[in-house]
Amino acid sequence: MEDQWNSCYTQNWRNKMHPDGIKHPAKISYQLINKIYKHLNLPKQSKILDPFAGVSCTALHAMKYGYQWTGIEIEPKFVELSQKNIDFWNQKYQTLPNWGTATIIQGDSTTIQIDESFDAMITSPPYEGMMKKENSDEWIQHDANVRRVERSKKPIHWSSPGRKRAIVGFYAGYGIESNNLGNLTTHHFWDMMQRIIDNIYNHLNPNGYAVWVTKDLFRNRERIYIAEKIKE
Repeated sequence: MEDQWNSCYTQNWRNKMHPDGIKHPAKISYQLINKIYKHLNLPKQSKILDPFAGVSCTALHAMKYGYQWTGIEIEPKFVELSQKNIDFWNQKYQTLPNWGTATIIQGDSTTIQIDESFDAMITSPPYEGMMKKENSDEWIQHDANVRRVERSKKPIHWSSPGRKRAIVGFYAGYGIESNNLGNLTTHHFWDMMQRIIDNIYNHLNPNGYAVWVTKDLFRNRERIYIAEKIKE
């Protein structure tokens, strides 16, 4: 049975996380993650796992609902930003009744072993090859917007080759770990995804929930249904 949700993207993370954490270019929707937790309606103290934690966007609402959240993130710089966000949220909201907990772990979700089981896994994996870094800067086309960002002396995340758009954030290729899923393409991506699914599902309780936030992609004019591939 399908459940259609609307109005999941009318708010953003502005002023809702640490100023450094907001720079991550691939944050899950603030409203969407809230709707997911409300839909699951888990008991207080439920344990939540996010194997692609990023800057821990799934942690805030987990703590608000009184859950015990654990995130796994392979990139050390994102672990650092995650901790900044967690500290920021604890300082701001910890006086709320039934405020939960959040723990970020630096590690590889294909192999990591955690000595506990979880009631739900909620995550948003990276796109295939989204972090691959170009060896040449020839494809970077400067326009007025790009130069404006450069003058601000802030890091630039280039959206894609041939695009005249820059987003203040991290440089293209910000994923440096060799096992980072976002650095992989084609069958390498799906082989690694399968290993992650197998490992993470071993940490779910028998009646636990697995929530994957994904978007479909197009290759050679063919739509690739990510959710269907994950269910396989």
